Amino acid sequence: VCGCAKASTCGCICEPGWKGPNCTVPDCPGDCNDQGRCINGKCECFNGFAGEDCSMETCLVDCGENGRCINGACVCNEGFSGDDCTETDCLNNCLGRGRCVESECLICPHDCYTGEDCGALACSNDCSGRGFCIDGRCECDAGYSGEDCSSLTCPNDCNQRGRCFNGVCICEMGYFGEDCGKLSCPNNCNSRGRCIDGHCKCNVGFQGHDCSEFSCPNDCNKRGRCFNGQCVCEEGFSGEDCSIKTCLSDCYGRGQCVEGKCICFANFAGEDCSELSCPSNCLNRGRCIVGQCVCDEGFTGEDCGQRKCPNDCLSRGRCVEGQCVCQEGFEGLDCSVATCPGNCNNRGRCFNGKCVCDEGFVGDACEERSCPNDCNGAGQCVDGRCVCDEGYIGEDCSEGKCQLYSILHIL
Repeated sequence: VCGCAKASTCGCICEPGWKGPNCTVPDCPGDCNDQGRCINGKCECFNGFAGEDCSMETCLVDCGENGRCINGACVCNEGFSGDDCTETDCLNNCLGRGRCVESECLICPHDCYTGEDCGALACSNDCSGRGFCIDGRCECDAGYSGEDCSSLTCPNDCNQRGRCFNGVCICEMGYFGEDCGKLSCPNNCNSRGRCIDGHCKCNVGFQGHDCSEFSCPNDCNKRGRCFNGQCVCEEGFSGEDCSIKTCLSDCYGRGQCVEGKCICFANFAGEDCSELSCPSNCLNRGRCIVGQCVCDEGFTGEDCGQRKCPNDCLSRGRCVEGQCVCQEGFEGLDCSVATCPGNCNNRGRCFNGKCVCDEGFVGDACEERSCPNDCNGAGQCVDGRCVCDEGYIGEDCSEGKCQLYSILHIL
């Protein structure tokens, strides 16, 4: 946004992300904090810095898995040291098989390692005398298992469906048998059905995963919930098996419920017959409000069946099918224009009901031709020609007969 009409004279105030005299150069966040270069709106950080605005210090070396980079320097995990956290305080760095605590390899959990640098393999409890130690692992004799061969095994390892305890399978819920190989049914189907492949097939009148519930007729037709043998129907349905469709508010007693829909009595309408109806539904030319039509513009009447005339014809005519039939002397869409007699016979203009005649015509309807100089008051104008009074002659009766005789006598 510039401070005045000419950016060259008062400078531009650039929106975020732009700079330069005309705000055409992409800008970088924080101007890269002087720790990098801004190239096309993105910071290219110098060595030792990172981040969108180069505000984060990075380590010049990789701290690896044994440390974290904090404020540009590696902070090593316990048991490690050095600029890049690769040095250890324990012998051979415990060969990567244990944890170094106060310069000693104290814990060597992987594959039963032991020794000063976790370099030796060992077996737990020397395999309890029930197997052989091979590369630090116990190969147990038949009938035994476990890390140190101290546990009795179970047939088929309980088929992964239970726990083996001293050679006996403790089966998970849903399974039974010496090796947990058989599917069981919950609560043995409560003796109200048969167990087939772990699922209860309930006797008639019962339902549920263990046949513990009473069933409902026709399963409530999927229109309700079965509760202890009785249907609790969804809204809109009723009956022992929810097979009957109900109507909203039982049609308020103003209509008949047929297949879930209200057939309203006369003078009532709406989905639940709660509204008063209007005659002919206002012929879709208005809105029905509390039983009365509020007609759209241009329509009137009890059912909006009549077309309305503009300005009600200003009481100068009759409204017929939305059009004004004006009284004599008026015209126009709303009879607002006063007419002139004979439309001035097309010899003049009608102005506020009066004719302004063209030159050469006179009369209320411009029906008469005018005479030159109106016969100078010395004659009558008949159809545009002067009939001069006695003693006058000429086209406009402007000449006296005596004057003419005097002139002729002189001549």
